[in-house]
Amino acid sequence: MKKFILSALLLAFALTVQSSHAFEGDYSGRIEKELTRKGMPNEYSQEAKNKLVKYIGKEKHKINTRLKRVTDEDRQKELKTNLDYYDYALSLLAEDSHNPPENYTYARRVIYYVKASEFLVEGITFQVIKAILAQLRTKINYVYPEHQNLRLDLKKASDEATNLMNNTTGQYYRPEELKGMSIKEVAEQDISKDHALWNTKEAMTRIGNPWKKLEDNIELETSQYLAKKEKKLGDDFKFELSKARNILFFRNLKESASSAKLKARGPYGLNWKIKFGVETQTEPVASRLYAFSGGKYVDLTYSMHISKTPLTLILDKKKEMEEGEKYCDRIETAVKLVECFKKSKFKFALSPYIHKTGVVTKENAEKVLGLLPGDALKKYRLKKIIGRNYVIFNEVSVEFQGKKKFLNREGPVPMESMGSQTDRVSRGLGLFNLFIGNIDVKALNSKAVLYKDFNNAGVVQTTIVETEHDLGATLGSVMFGGKLNGMAIGSKFLKVRGRDKKVSKKLLYRSPLLFRPTSWLDATHSDHLWMAKKIAALTTEKIEEAVAASMWPDFMQKTFVYRIIGRRNHIAKLYGIENLLDGKANPAPTIKVDLSSAEKIKANATRYNLSARKIKSIMDKHSLTTSDYKDTLISKGKVVKCHKSILIGLLEDQYPTGLSRRVFRFFDGKELGHCTYGRPKIFPLLK
Repeated sequence: MKKFILSALLLAFALTVQSSHAFEGDYSGRIEKELTRKGMPNEYSQEAKNKLVKYIGKEKHKINTRLKRVTDEDRQKELKTNLDYYDYALSLLAEDSHNPPENYTYARRVIYYVKASEFLVEGITFQVIKAILAQLRTKINYVYPEHQNLRLDLKKASDEATNLMNNTTGQYYRPEELKGMSIKEVAEQDISKDHALWNTKEAMTRIGNPWKKLEDNIELETSQYLAKKEKKLGDDFKFELSKARNILFFRNLKESASSAKLKARGPYGLNWKIKFGVETQTEPVASRLYAFSGGKYVDLTYSMHISKTPLTLILDKKKEMEEGEKYCDRIETAVKLVECFKKSKFKFALSPYIHKTGVVTKENAEKVLGLLPGDALKKYRLKKIIGRNYVIFNEVSVEFQGKKKFLNREGPVPMESMGSQTDRVSRGLGLFNLFIGNIDVKALNSKAVLYKDFNNAGVVQTTIVETEHDLGATLGSVMFGGKLNGMAIGSKFLKVRGRDKKVSKKLLYRSPLLFRPTSWLDATHSDHLWMAKKIAALTTEKIEEAVAASMWPDFMQKTFVYRIIGRRNHIAKLYGIENLLDGKANPAPTIKVDLSSAEKIKANATRYNLSARKIKSIMDKHSLTTSDYKDTLISKGKVVKCHKSILIGLLEDQYPTGLSRRVFRFFDGKELGHCTYGRPKIFPLLK
């Protein structure tokens, strides 16, 4: 317990220091109470709906009045975004809309998206610490598989989610209709196809690959936007995410949340976010697992690594500082970029992440800008770039953000009110977030998106989707994101509390969390069983596809897959649904690389983008003969410490967030440092 308390206190301290919005406060309850007081409670009625229509109309009038006075361009865009969301809410409340109760709920939630930012509370140390200490252990409702056939009485039925869809009547089940069903039968009941967060089981079968469908939709939406806005691109222009993220153009540093990041624009003038640190590998993997499990929308994030898909950042054009401009507003050189990251609130050490810097010239343009699309907008073409500095990074992640005109994001999303506490998905997501080890599930890490969803015929329907945003604080230990050896499996991950066989039990998640929505604690066993089936249905191939997005070396990926499958299989066992697994064995891997000859050293050096000379030099220094030496990278499912593996020690220079070691995200102003084979480097936060 001392270890967990120390971890929680350290995280609380670091979070308070690093984040200006460390604690959310009780703004969700304030909005809920305001609407209820004015006759618009959670429960749907025609009278409440009519009042909500009038309320939204008045809010729109206020915004239009403000728009006439506001001159700041960014504030104007923000107000216009709010109008877009209110217009969508009114369309949900139209008389001819189907499923009025669900539409009423989402119209209320729109008010939250728009208003919540007004109630953000700045970092409050005591409240942060109190919030974290309160959840050193997370316990969720559970029954043993042998009790899942027990029938619900009316009281138990009333505890179930209120948005379970009766496909026969086309209406939500009432408690009286759930009465007499077994726990297992209630878990079989699905949500509406119009649910903002999650796909139905039927939709997932039809979609096939949800991540690919999301990419296809965004590419189609972006293509239509650009073809209309940039006439020279032509009507048949096709935007491709894979080609649009290799060369980006610096906009400004972004000082929010707890990870060092900057804003950039792509070759078509669209917005991208570049993020550094331990979330580089975890967020792309977690985002894909979220989509593969059923999430309708999630941030489009991608790891970029020098050995596979390097990122080149073009810096600002050199010119005199303008009046009112701050020193770090314009960054023209790599030296200044490093300096400004160090001066920022993150105090981030950027140097280890930089692979190469230089100036774009006519002579090197083809090599440096080889991946720049030939139809890039005029301002992003060679003629405008000659003479500017560039930076190529070792490892980094990027997120596509597009433009508000076609990818309109708002938020945060309510996770503890406005219907979330009785919503199957919000409650079931408790188990999914424990599955990926998401330590930072707070409303600020969520978004609503006005999104154009294209069906198989290319027909577009504008809809509202909600998503868990910023899934980087996952897939590791509480202290270190991406630390695979700290990613517990089996009973060290989830354990039934107590040894008796009583019907009502608790599952114990054996790691601290930073934040946790109270809706998780309202979840019944059937909510978790519903989600457990989504997790159990993740095939080995899908998990491998998700993990490949980390851009980690092959041995790290195999270990990563082993850990995720271990968690998946344990959840299936706890919920008695092992029959849903793909049946593939998941032995703990041990991986050794043969360095027993000069040819094999050279081959493996090429394989891992390393220097054969350096490998041979280390072997000679430690009298490791080439006749029999094998370098152990993974031992029984654990990453070997860098001072015990030649290749891992060398590879950590390419992966500055670490492989066997990991940088502590709140102290990433300190470099991980080179790991010397045969000589352990002791530093508690970097073990």
